[in-house]
Amino acid sequence: MATTKLIPIRGNNGASVLASISARNDYYINPDKTNEKQYVISYECGVDTASEEFVIAKNLYTNRTGRANTSGKGVLAYQIRQSFKPDEITPELANKIGYDLAMEFTKGKHQFIVATHIEKAHIHNHICFNSTNLDCDGKFNNYKNSAEAVRKISDRFCKENELSIVENPNLKGADYFEWQERKKGTSWKAFIKQSIDEILPHCKTFEEFLQILQRQGFEVKIGKHIAFRPPSGERFSRGKTLGNAYTETALKERLGKAKSYAVLFEDDIGNLIKVDSGKGKGLENWANKQNLKTMAKSFNFLTENSNTSLEDLENQITEKFDKISNISADL
Repeated sequence: MATTKLIPIRGNNGASVLASISARNDYYINPDKTNEKQYVISYECGVDTASEEFVIAKNLYTNRTGRANTSGKGVLAYQIRQSFKPDEITPELANKIGYDLAMEFTKGKHQFIVATHIEKAHIHNHICFNSTNLDCDGKFNNYKNSAEAVRKISDRFCKENELSIVENPNLKGADYFEWQERKKGTSWKAFIKQSIDEILPHCKTFEEFLQILQRQGFEVKIGKHIAFRPPSGERFSRGKTLGNAYTETALKERLGKAKSYAVLFEDDIGNLIKVDSGKGKGLENWANKQNLKTMAKSFNFLTENSNTSLEDLENQITEKFDKISNISADL
């Protein structure tokens, strides 16, 4: 059985487009969840540099169309969450089905990554695709029945691989875990816990955590007991009823232990790292990845501050893409 959910990804309040996308992608490709990234695959971008490459495409889109991607407004990317019945599928097959689903749904016109998480009983995929297309002249059209189209494609691949599906589904957009919890009458609590667990590691302060929750449609009551009401939820759930890890005190303790989100770049324009041949493949790969990130950041600065003509900027963009392609080929 596989269930699916299509989720728009918007900018984090006050964060750059790059930081907003990176916060999600870093969670998806977490080595602890993907067996050291063994079960992560990408299309038209690098696994470790997907966020930077998404942003490069968005800046090209801005320069070609005149329409900007403003952080906190509009959809930056989309996530497809695809969950499978426990003990029914291998990580390898789940990863392949996720890739095939992403390729068919996006028609191969958008960069994407597929990360298969295996740390829970139910293996599940996080598919993240860029809202900007590969030609950098348009955006993904999230039409009315997009979520239904995702489910139908997923169901077909599951049937082809002799996996069970949800017959006559009435939980639109629900993933397997939510579907399972709904049967037990605890779906909203499961959804709240899952949302908190995904958001908390990327927050520096408790206030930021609350802001992101509210921006995603949650209502939060602060009093004797913290309580949460999810989007479209009928009632509030107290943190303590979700578990000992979800009280206000526990959340603040977890936040204090969480790794602060690192600032990726210190300077406006970075210098590329040169590694002589023979210094070791590991060092060369590291330098290549850092160079790709540096060029993405430098490119962002250029597009935001350049006074050159559009034609000159296009030539500079083409030159940078040639360099990026050469680096990506060496990764």
